[in-house]
Amino acid sequence: MSTDKKGTLGVEIYIKCDTLDEIIVHTSCSEPIYLGMILDGIILGIADGESRNSGTLCPKEISEACGCGKRKRRRRGDTTSTTSLTTTTPAPIETNDCGCACDGEITNLSLINMGNYNSCYIRTKCGDIFNFDGLNNGKYFFFF
Repeated sequence: MSTDKKGTLGVEIYIKCDTLDEIIVHTSCSEPIYLGMILDGIILGIADGESRNSGTLCPKEISEACGCGKRKRRRRGDTTSTTSLTTTTPAPIETNDCGCACDGEITNLSLINMGNYNSCYIRTKCGDIFNFDGLNNGKYFFFF
């Protein structure tokens, strides 16, 4: 379908179903995006997806525990510090589970129609439009 020169969907895509307002979905990994996520404003769920640097997206619990979608910004003059974890506070998520966290922009998404829409379209930032007609409730559609 439509990807940028990095093979990703770009920083955001736009989705509109039936007569509802178009929504923006951030695909740059700068905001949380995870398996099972229900997109605000449209009742579509993220059933599957991958990001360029880490592969398959995580479920919400792992995504949140790994700090996904929270950019770490440093101001001029900030120094990097390291912290040691104590053995008395066990980590709820193993650090190797963070390998499925969104990293490097989304390369593909699989959405599920949960709002009984007849048709939806996905528009890229470049203006490419992909129509999905004849959708039924519970039907998956894929965007690569």
